Amino acid sequence: MLKEVSDQLEMLKSIHGQIDGMLNGLSEEQWIKKPAPGINNVASIIEHLALTEHRFWSVLRGQPEDIDTQSTFQATSWDVGRIRQLWADSLKAAESAFASLTEADLDQTALTTRAGAVLNKRQLIALAIAHAGHHRGQLPLIQKLLA
Repeated sequence: MLKEVSDQLEMLKSIHGQIDGMLNGLSEEQWIKKPAPGINNVASIIEHLALTEHRFWSVLRGQPEDIDTQSTFQATSWDVGRIRQLWADSLKAAESAFASLTEADLDQTALTTRAGAVLNKRQLIALAIAHAGHHRGQLPLIQKLLA
């Protein structure tokens, strides 16, 4: 694995580990309870994060999947067991997708964001890390509101 990609994977693993630590010990009720009107619950955030990463990793593998990453925010029920598994599978999928990337792959166009920015695969990995970090920051706030 390229050193650059390996370094990015280590950062992603670190963020995933921090998120896992925040999720450790939460009951299913805490996963699905919305702390206040208009504020997402833990389940919707983790499902969104896992779906988004799954979409990104499919792009890195060259087999882009069309995944509605926003649907979880409109949901009224969540399967916490399925979401936990989806979350656990995301890091494994990242490791697999990152393993075969070459320097030339990193410069290939990956996707166009909703804001219209065209990203290469290197930038897509950086976006995935930033996205995970963003949602990691939401979890303690939700937990405080639930307490």
